[in-house]
Order: sequence, then structure tokens, then C-alpha cells
Amino acid sequence: MQYAIWPELFFLEFDDTYLHGDILNSPDTDRVPELLFLHDDAPDKNRSVFNSLRQVLLNKYNLSSCSFDFIGHGSTGGDWNKTCMRHRTQQITDVIDGCFDSQPLSVIAVGTGVCNIIQLLDKQRIASLVFITPVLPPQELETLPFGLFSKGAGPNIQEQWLSKPSRKVLGNFKGNVSLITTTQDKTWSNWLQTKSRDNAQIEDRAYSVISIPPDQKNLMQAANQHPKILLKIAAIVDKTVAISHSQVVQAS
Repeated sequence: MQYAIWPELFFLEFDDTYLHGDILNSPDTDRVPELLFLHDDAPDKNRSVFNSLRQVLLNKYNLSSCSFDFIGHGSTGGDWNKTCMRHRTQQITDVIDGCFDSQPLSVIAVGTGVCNIIQLLDKQRIASLVFITPVLPPQELETLPFGLFSKGAGPNIQEQWLSKPSRKVLGNFKGNVSLITTTQDKTWSNWLQTKSRDNAQIEDRAYSVISIPPDQKNLMQAANQHPKILLKIAAIVDKTVAISHSQVVQAS
């Protein structure tokens, strides 16, 4: 029988506050974590959404991990309305610098966390990527506070792929990349089956389409309530981190 392992909390100074996070590792070891988890930007999201997945990855695959709450989220707290995408990218940079000791890491990003980490691919030692139901907002939201956008002051989000500079950075990335989406997510499910110039540079990456119950709002919520889904995501993460080359995966 395997038991839950309590994570080691950390508090990282950032501007005039502290980012709250934790590292989940095997007992009696000081190894640097291998995975970094990034939650979505909705104000009710926080790192706790990954608790079960991280336990499975450590117990089943011996993968240690780090996660934290962005400003305006979870135990970090703060004013969500005043933060923006660029601010989040800066927070990620500080956590990587403070927790990974210049060692390569793999990143699991949900929603808009995908955009944040792509901006860091040519600046950090990132070995592989797992994108879960990505949200790719217009470039105008880079510096627009979330609070203004939520009140309708910003541009309307339309489903689109990355800007050309970001697409080039991802296309040049040599590590493994997996994109996990759901059959209910028609935008991404359709995109994965479309051979276009927008996805040509990453068409050799690994894609996984997972079925979730129709009454669920999102993939991570479904995974936390359905062990089979959780185990499937964990297996994809492990394979992405472990394999030496990318391949197309269809999981249904």
C-alpha cells in the first residue's frame, strides 16, 4: 500500500509579497524536482487542482514536482484584478530560478499557462512540455490586467493559435511535447485533425484526446473525480518526460 506524502511548503519573495508553493518529493531525499505544474488564470483556480495527479506521478513513476499559486490565487492571495499574463511569466521565472537549481525541468501547464511557458522556452532549461486543454488568448492580453478584461475593457478572445514569434519558438523546441485535450473540446479536437500552416511546425508532437463525462466542466476536474482519467493523464505525462522522441498518441 502506498501512502500520501506531505509536500514541503515554500514561500518565495516576489515584489512586495510572497508566492506560496510546495515541492512533492520522496521522503529523505534532497533531489531537485523534475516537474513544474502551472494552473490556469481563472480567479478560482489554484495549485490544489494538481494534488492527486502529483501524488500518482510520485508514487507510480517516482516523478517529483513543484507547484505554486500565482498572485491572486490560492494561498498566495493578492489582487487578481491587477495581475496580467506578463506578470505571471515573471512569477514562473522566479520559481524556476529558486526551486530547480539550474537543472532541466518538465512543465505541465493548464489553460493560459501554456502561453506563459512558451515565452520561456528559449530562456530556461526546459526538457519537455505537457499542455492540458490550452487557452491561447490574443497578444493584447499580455499586459492588460485580468480585472479590466473581465469587465469587457479588453479585446474579445477568439480561438486562435499562437503568434508567429511564439510559434517559431515552439517549432524550434527540441524536447518532447504532448497536448492533452478532450473530445468535448471541439476547438482543439478539430485543430488536431487539421493540417495547416498553424500546426505544421509541431505536427510531429504527441497529441492525446481524452473522453470525459459530459457533466464535467473541465479535464482536471474530471480527473480528480475519476481515477481512470487521472491515471491516463499521469501515464501521458510520464511518457512525455521519458520518451526520446515524439509520436502521435490517440487515447480515447
